[in-house]
Amino acid sequence: MQILLFVLQAVLAVALFVAGGSKLVGVRQQRDNFERWGYSAWFRQFVGVYEVAAAALLAVGFVVPLAAAFGAGMLVVSFIGAALTHLRAGDPKHSVVPAGVLWLMAVIVLAGRWASAGGTP
Repeated sequence: MQILLFVLQAVLAVALFVAGGSKLVGVRQQRDNFERWGYSAWFRQFVGVYEVAAAALLAVGFVVPLAAAFGAGMLVVSFIGAALTHLRAGDPKHSVVPAGVLWLMAVIVLAGRWASAGGTP
């Protein structure tokens, strides 16, 4: 189980560093998407900071399991918001599968790392 948690944690950390970083530096596709969804540039940057912070907590979580639990919890919230944004924009194919898979991975990491840090469910 620990190997699965490490793999999921690493995949989530890398994916969120890339996704959050692209929002922070203002990659054109990210700018266009946030504009199309009706969100401002400051919100795109906020989401980028939030995702990079969650990824950093996941990375620190290799040493401090509770940090990974908090990072994964942040992602659970973020993926719900992303799915709702895509559904509202009439783009369900980009919300259900990718966000659902990443959300499930984050839930598994959250539960596993919370338990290994001595938390109670």
